[in-house]
Amino acid sequence: MRRGATLWPVAVGIGWRQPHYREVMARGPLDLDFLEVPTEDFLAPGVARRELLLDAARRFPISLHGTGLGLGSAAGVDVRHLQRVRALVEAVKPAAVSEHAGFARARHGLATVHAHEQLPVPFSARGLSLLASQVDTVQQCLGRQILVENLGAYLAWEEDTIRETDFFNALADGTGCGLLLDLTSLFVNALNRGRDEEAALRESLDWLDGVDASAVGQYHLSGHSRVEGMVVADHGGDVGEPVWALYRHALARIGARPTLIERDHALPALAVLCEEVARARTAQSAFDREHIAPPPPRPSSRLEPARAAAQAGGRGGRRGAVPGKAATKPGADMQTIGSCVAGPALADLQSGLIAALLTPPGADAAMETPAGLRAPAGIDGGVPRVLRAYQAHASAQAERALAAVYPRLRDRVEEHQSGSFSALAWACWRLHPPVDGDLSEWGEALIGLLAGAQAQGLPPLWTALARVEWALHRVSRIEEPRQDLNSLALLGRLPAGSVRLVLADHVALHGGDTAGDQALLELAGESFGDGPRASLMVWRDGCGGRSIALDGLTTR
Repeated sequence: MRRGATLWPVAVGIGWRQPHYREVMARGPLDLDFLEVPTEDFLAPGVARRELLLDAARRFPISLHGTGLGLGSAAGVDVRHLQRVRALVEAVKPAAVSEHAGFARARHGLATVHAHEQLPVPFSARGLSLLASQVDTVQQCLGRQILVENLGAYLAWEEDTIRETDFFNALADGTGCGLLLDLTSLFVNALNRGRDEEAALRESLDWLDGVDASAVGQYHLSGHSRVEGMVVADHGGDVGEPVWALYRHALARIGARPTLIERDHALPALAVLCEEVARARTAQSAFDREHIAPPPPRPSSRLEPARAAAQAGGRGGRRGAVPGKAATKPGADMQTIGSCVAGPALADLQSGLIAALLTPPGADAAMETPAGLRAPAGIDGGVPRVLRAYQAHASAQAERALAAVYPRLRDRVEEHQSGSFSALAWACWRLHPPVDGDLSEWGEALIGLLAGAQAQGLPPLWTALARVEWALHRVSRIEEPRQDLNSLALLGRLPAGSVRLVLADHVALHGGDTAGDQALLELAGESFGDGPRASLMVWRDGCGGRSIALDGLTTR
């Protein structure tokens, strides 16, 4: 299968997650039509899984599903993040690229931070204009259509004046984007509005009847659960029967579209996911192929200037500015629906919500919440309950992210006091929130946090260990260095005194006279030189990082 292959409307695939990497690649032909991967997991050019994805793209069509752009963020799209997404798209040549219709970035203090949540954009004229502008920016930069996914939203804005289907129809009509319908989120949102299962199903069916079928480009099916008074689309279980009913209705009313069985955690055996793939195909087989065939492709003249520029520039040519400006401003040629709402700027409202999510333990997060925000009627506990759920999710993300970067540090902290690494991670998140949509870029601030706490009795070894583990993480993510043979050849021809060697980007030296540094050197498994250990060298070796202790002579 070549990269860039188009997905058939009846294609059914799975979310390809780390526990299934090896099995999917090692087994013979699988009955899967495509693989969907989280975009942000593969942005770093040096990570081993980037090469694995490129290898998978030679066998399967790939769908890139992003969470980091924050399309509805009034703070704007992160230029660096968008550049990295474009580089990945150019390398993988995916069959589809998708993102969410929510905001994630906002000003907090002196920085623009990233919440790593999909927070709702108001269904209002200004919310539509903002989202359309950002979607257009991304499409112009990528030179291709993206699919925008509806949210499982647990908060809503008082200024919501546009029906959700009308909002998405106008977005697709004005920007040329496609729509990714998360059928589970439709049902979950209806339940959280206080509907019983039967009424929630009817409401979700009405939603599907109101969306523009020609704009729909993909379906997502996943599990959901009830957690302390609210229903969550947690992507952690089997697809529920009501969602299968919605899928059958979507096939009948909208038609077949590439369908994803989405599971992000509590992953079962690959065979179990393939059983749900087979069930989706069974649902399709109940309809005549001509009946569920898609309509002709929708014209998207808005994207033509970007495609032309990309083709003219080529890989070696000059690229347009990022983010590029649209040929025409989204919203200027869109039919106006809803009415503009006077009041605080969206940027201020979004900043207020993120500030509430970063409140310290014991503080009343609801007191920080901006006016005009409400919880759906069916969620017990209202806005405070929803904020606690978001904070619990953020805390879990923080712990997972830092444990992946600092595994040896985590073990030592937990040996000292069980549960303390989780508290440390949450403190780091609140005091030094992520600023990048790729969560693997976050975590260096933990070093300063540990160093500052040494006066309160934290072992100096923890700070030294954190410095080295961050260096190992950093070198594992940069692109594999190329050998500069011309420079190496000069070493044999030039006088030794005229040659100055510097460390490459993928090499770092760590050392010092502190108790923590000395203790860390003693822990090093490998060493070079006969003298006392003086420094620790960290470098990229293959697809990962390695370290070795050096004596003083070698260090000099």
